[in-house]
Amino acid sequence: MGQTIKYTVRLASDERKMLFELIDKGRASKEKLNRARILLKADCGEEGENWDDRKIAEALYLTEKTVFNTRQSLLEDGLENTIERNIQKNRKKRIIQGEKEPYLVALTCEEHPAGYCKWTLRLLVDKMVELEYVEEISHETVRDALKKTKLNLGKKKNGVSLPQSNAEFVCQMEEVLDIYKRPYDPKYPVVCVDESSKQLTKNVREPLAAKSGTVYKYDTEYERNGTANIFTGFETLSGVRYTKITERRTQIDWAI
Repeated sequence: MGQTIKYTVRLASDERKMLFELIDKGRASKEKLNRARILLKADCGEEGENWDDRKIAEALYLTEKTVFNTRQSLLEDGLENTIERNIQKNRKKRIIQGEKEPYLVALTCEEHPAGYCKWTLRLLVDKMVELEYVEEISHETVRDALKKTKLNLGKKKNGVSLPQSNAEFVCQMEEVLDIYKRPYDPKYPVVCVDESSKQLTKNVREPLAAKSGTVYKYDTEYERNGTANIFTGFETLSGVRYTKITERRTQIDWAI
């Protein structure tokens, strides 16, 4: 049987203060408050209680798996993402993305079909399929896509209403998509730029090197070791990729 991985929680004073303030306000969701309480109980720092998973689970009426997952998330995703749960793993690929999204928004800007007072979700579904933007799609997928673009859902069942300001948004989106369709020009390369913050971890105990008669030995207990920010620039048509790692993300880091 393999070793059980252990994620050590060690919080700084300001992090504990933030979690206590979150709990004291009591305005957050039950799940968010539970994650804050788990981290405070699991903290093995000088101010922490250093409870094990079973004790925390029993005290908070949770499962040990929930406690373990919260520990793991802290080390892999960082404190903010652990509390807010911004990281979604194994998420299904969105059907409406890329060029399809501005096309959907553009449809809602057009005149609605004859016999209808406005576009409905099901009308948009039929039109998307008719124009061969997608092979098939549900009206709920269209609803979710419109929510992501901040279009207002109508009060009537299966209705949508469009703020006039979104016409400008569609125009700008189409201009961006046209840029990606340009032929390759080494004098004017098209570069996609993005960044991401990553939680770093370290071994609680140093591994033992292999030597005559023994194998390499390591422990499966980890704790946080700061954060790093990854900047990436990618010239898609030439395949050139640039990556830079910094300790923080500032305007100067973006400029460089």
